[in-house]
Amino acid sequence: RKLIASLQKHEPDVVITEQPSQNLFVANGGLDCGVSPEELRHFCAEHAAGTFDIYVRIHKPYSFVHFDSIQDAITLFEQFQVPNVVSTNPVASAPVGLRLEENFVSEKEELLLIQLANDCISLCPDGGSKLKNRTVLHFGYDFIYTTNEPDIEKPAKQPIPDLCHSLYNC
Repeated sequence: RKLIASLQKHEPDVVITEQPSQNLFVANGGLDCGVSPEELRHFCAEHAAGTFDIYVRIHKPYSFVHFDSIQDAITLFEQFQVPNVVSTNPVASAPVGLRLEENFVSEKEELLLIQLANDCISLCPDGGSKLKNRTVLHFGYDFIYTTNEPDIEKPAKQPIPDLCHSLYNC
């Protein structure tokens, strides 16, 4: 539903229907998700007997595929459908030495951390760094986004809150 709402917002001319048609909306199948047109073309060619055209949108997480036949679109739609994942096993593909700590923080600590973040966003002079989809708070050191590293030469305006010390003093 979230993807459909986003599609309607960014592509208001696209007609969304529950009835099969020659056109498929490929959610999470766009350039922003790292899916190249060539990869999408290869996948479609494996599952569709007829011809098709791929339409990608720059800086969007989705693509569109137009088939010459509705049956090819239906076949590919059925191949694309992925069941909802109820749970995953992140440890199965984790790097050697990484361990998963269940219940790392208590429910009380979780609520305190959420309150801390909310307070900092509203009370901090800079209100945190505003990124595309989120606000980020930095404590201890400023962060260099171009290198994805802390700037150890430049302490952040806010020291690490006392509440956070227990998280890394385990």
